[in-house]
Amino acid sequence: MDGGFDPYDVMRFERDFSGLVEGIEERDELEGLHEMVDWLETIRNRINHYFKTGQMEFDSVVRDFVILGRAIQETIDIPIVTPSGEPVDESFSDIFGERIIQEENIWETVYELQTASFLKNRGLEPELIHEGEDSGPDISLGFEGTSISIECKRRRPSDAIESNFGKQISDRINEGIDVGEDSFFVRLSGERPLTEEIVKPLAESAIQIVQKQGSRTTFEVEGAKYTVELVDYFTGEKEIALSIDELEQIMQFISPNSIKQLLVPFDYDRLSKGMEYTHMIKPSATKSTIKKAHVIDYDFPTISKDHFSKVMNIIEEGRSDLSGHSPSVLFVRLPADEVDSMGSYMIEDHRGNEVSQLERLEQRVHGQLKQSKSLNAIITESLYYETDIGTMSTYTGFSTHLNTNPGKAIPDEFFSMLETSI
Repeated sequence: MDGGFDPYDVMRFERDFSGLVEGIEERDELEGLHEMVDWLETIRNRINHYFKTGQMEFDSVVRDFVILGRAIQETIDIPIVTPSGEPVDESFSDIFGERIIQEENIWETVYELQTASFLKNRGLEPELIHEGEDSGPDISLGFEGTSISIECKRRRPSDAIESNFGKQISDRINEGIDVGEDSFFVRLSGERPLTEEIVKPLAESAIQIVQKQGSRTTFEVEGAKYTVELVDYFTGEKEIALSIDELEQIMQFISPNSIKQLLVPFDYDRLSKGMEYTHMIKPSATKSTIKKAHVIDYDFPTISKDHFSKVMNIIEEGRSDLSGHSPSVLFVRLPADEVDSMGSYMIEDHRGNEVSQLERLEQRVHGQLKQSKSLNAIITESLYYETDIGTMSTYTGFSTHLNTNPGKAIPDEFFSMLETSI
């Protein structure tokens, strides 16, 4: 078990992360800062609700915040060095606080911190590397006279990748559209999964159809059909049957996505999990009104279940970042549900035999290690969650794959320490 968490841990992490954000809050030009401030506000509302009711739901919003908070708390005192090993002048907040706020996917940075914490908790002395604009190892550590380079790669879940493309589209629409205080509900659909290439044409088509209040348009990209439909549109404000007290209750204990589902001011038959929604609420004692509601719904096939190829792409990227560094270890975080799925999804191996994607991954990982003199090990791991009333626990399942003939050896005791339970 990696650790258990309760509402008081959430409070401590809120305090630590607030300090991190406040340290750079004056720099409004940092993209993503306001999103982090909103996240903090949501967590504070959950804490207030806990003090009023004695209950805290460890849903995905709180869970992610706990993971982030623990990563910061356990690594804030770890030394930070340049790629050449020299101490840096900047603080933890300057380097990693900025990265967490500014990067499109903060969880890449968080995984580096989690790995450093993992090593520290097993009695090792990691140093975080400030790479700047260059690629290269994320962590270095000395062990029994051996300097080890460590790279951290995190495989994002397929639904998170699709959601990111949806967010890019919604951001383009909200930034490029001007309908005053009016509200609209637009649905985007297509024959193929969302990809980066389709983001711009879908957004531009949506902007055009909303601005002109058309009904629908269909176009093709590389033989696949895509449709943009204006489902509903209304001008000015629209009343919803919620008083101030009712609205405050909803905001305190229902997850943000559920709030969106409740407060959508349109009549609709369904909304997908990938819905993006922005709005302004004006509450009064007896009712509330919504204006500037932008509802963007998505209906696309899911990405292929070929997790194996995507994991191998991540591993090859990690090998590239460790090129020229010996001895070295590559840590790869895989989504737990995808690892479980890979045990049942079948694929052909190099001999034409049908094996599970997980078995094929084992084959390829060992093949990668045989081809390398500088890479000593590939460690694949996944984070699992267990929640109970008012508490959450995490544990890491991992598998170590060793190079049997590396150029420079790492003492066996190093790998034994990684398997130590704490």
